[in-house]
Amino acid sequence: MKGFFLLVEIALPILAIYWIVRKQSLAIVYIPFIMFSYHIIDTRLPGFFQFFISAGLLGYLVIFNLPFVRQNPLSIIIFLYFLFLMKNVEVEFISIRPYLINVSWLFLGIGLIPHIFKKYPREKVFLELSSAAFLVMLIFCINTGFSTVFKYNPRAIYGITTGVLFGNISNDYYNIFPLALFLILRKGIQDKNVLYLGVYFISIFLVLLTLRRTVMVLSLVGTVLVMVELLDFQKIKQFLAYGIITLLITIVVISNTSFVPQLIERYEERDLDNRELENEGRLMEFDIIYKDLFFYYDYDPWFGYRLEDSKGNYGKKIFGERSLHTDFANLIHSAGILGLFLYLMMVLIAFYAVWRRIANKDDFLQFLFIGICFAAYFITGRYTTSNAMLMMFAILNLPMAKNINSKRNLIIAPKTNSEPNMRSS
Repeated sequence: MKGFFLLVEIALPILAIYWIVRKQSLAIVYIPFIMFSYHIIDTRLPGFFQFFISAGLLGYLVIFNLPFVRQNPLSIIIFLYFLFLMKNVEVEFISIRPYLINVSWLFLGIGLIPHIFKKYPREKVFLELSSAAFLVMLIFCINTGFSTVFKYNPRAIYGITTGVLFGNISNDYYNIFPLALFLILRKGIQDKNVLYLGVYFISIFLVLLTLRRTVMVLSLVGTVLVMVELLDFQKIKQFLAYGIITLLITIVVISNTSFVPQLIERYEERDLDNRELENEGRLMEFDIIYKDLFFYYDYDPWFGYRLEDSKGNYGKKIFGERSLHTDFANLIHSAGILGLFLYLMMVLIAFYAVWRRIANKDDFLQFLFIGICFAAYFITGRYTTSNAMLMMFAILNLPMAKNINSKRNLIIAPKTNSEPNMRSS
């Protein structure tokens, strides 16, 4: 594992420089891959080095795209508001540094992404974004393979210690998988790309073995919506073909691997039939936060308690040191009602701008999928997992790119003479 980690750690800054030089501002679509990759490895260099790379990339994109402020003014307002709240932080900066860089990427990224996409043809944006998604799932598969072979399982999430292992990936970082799978399946069908489709099928079975319920469901929802895009008269043959291929692959995997026994074992290990307490805990957060603010007056309802400091600091420690899970509760606890309002209004502006650009069925289904993902992650948390959130808003903003033909579907598009030039631009 050490050799794999070292190779990835050396490659990431080189790739970051390459993408900035070759892709310029469109390098923003590769940020989720860089963030995800840094998370799964055991780094040798000090944490400040990763912070320097992330902050440097963000600074570059902001400086060379300053008009993005007009795209979504609340993007910069909430960023400045969170910087203002830093005055209340009582811990050392190094401990809150990851949180600060993540929310900075999210808030500024929501404004940057549509502004940058408007400069490029949609085909080019989709090509680069699907390439980034492919890299995410590819490194996930490689990491899973090495972790399984070398029994590398430092987190032992849900008590899983045998079979397929996922290494150092924490729960929140699984959130990127439904989004990446949605993109690579679309790209694989569009180009009839065997490599993309192969990585998709391997990844979807691995994702099901994670037993992350929200991630599993959203991955399947994304798959269904991509298949629904093929449900018209001109594409019915392709729909049937991919449906049969999927069925055959599923049968082969079930009958020739230990997938089903491992899935059953992990289901029983996690005891999903008796998980009411966790779900109740998330629902209870609404009532707990309300009482903290307006019954006990434990902290300011407008400005919250402190940034990213919920462990043991809410609900009279009803859940001990358990941190708040939902984005609703986290935002109010960290930044108050004002912070929650600014966040929701920023997101609403982003969704409304895209809604006005929807041109066809594929755009609508894509918009629907992202809406479902955002709602699910808002409830399960967390907004601080910026790799997933950035990819989510990148997919959402595909209609903001240039040269959208309202009569053309994204999947299985007819070839034109101008297409090669557009791809190479």
